[in-house]
Amino acid sequence: PGSAKLAERAKPVLVAIASVLRTISNEVATEGHADPAPITEGEFGSNWTLSLARAEAVAAVLRTVDGRGDIIARGFADSRFAKLPAGEGERRRALARRVDIVILPGRGSS
Repeated sequence: PGSAKLAERAKPVLVAIASVLRTISNEVATEGHADPAPITEGEFGSNWTLSLARAEAVAAVLRTVDGRGDIIARGFADSRFAKLPAGEGERRRALARRVDIVILPGRGSS
């Protein structure tokens, strides 16, 4: 919680994803999310800035590996938390702390 640092185990997964993204011309977006707990300390002043930093961290790895500069980073804070399946509190909040990689319809500029 409250961190945009990528877990070491995420990096090889992102490298594999980047190799697939390299083969398509669609635009790609990374969408960062956060749980609804207010941020009271740390480097991020809001869930929005935290979610955007998460998205940018993933986008930066994808851009580096795949060479595409057109990956869009978006932050959604906790705006999509209600769409998660209801369940235990902490497990649900953990699911909210994520980055989605979205392949957009249509062709990109590459």
